[in-house]
Amino acid sequence: MEFKRQYLATCILILISLCCAFRQPDARHRRNPVQEIEVGYLATATNSLSRYARTAGGAMTLAVNEINNNRKLLENYKLKFVYTDIQGDEEKSIAALSDMWKHGVSAFFGPDITCTTEARMAAAWNLPMISYVSMFLLWV
Repeated sequence: MEFKRQYLATCILILISLCCAFRQPDARHRRNPVQEIEVGYLATATNSLSRYARTAGGAMTLAVNEINNNRKLLENYKLKFVYTDIQGDEEKSIAALSDMWKHGVSAFFGPDITCTTEARMAAAWNLPMISYVSMFLLWV
């Protein structure tokens, strides 16, 4: 139980940190008092890795709700997260990451498989990416 609390607290702190980095005013949204910050979540939900997706996905949902319910944290911003099941496939992960980027996602969590290519893509776009599990460690 203590591990789950620490995990949730870590997710919340990471989300707050990421969102504070994006608090710069955007000319496109000056008319709208509440801007939406979209965070992408890439995880496997269809095989043995699905326990990570359920655990992290639940923590993400709770963290986003907690942050959005406390208007003092982000004032004129609202968090939203988008999830894609990458099915443990690197090509699906790359496609999902690209699609999220095209739709304006500001930061990424995952993927839960190898993340070398995805991390380089996020770096090229100058967007943060936190990969909480990498299957690369199992192959070393």
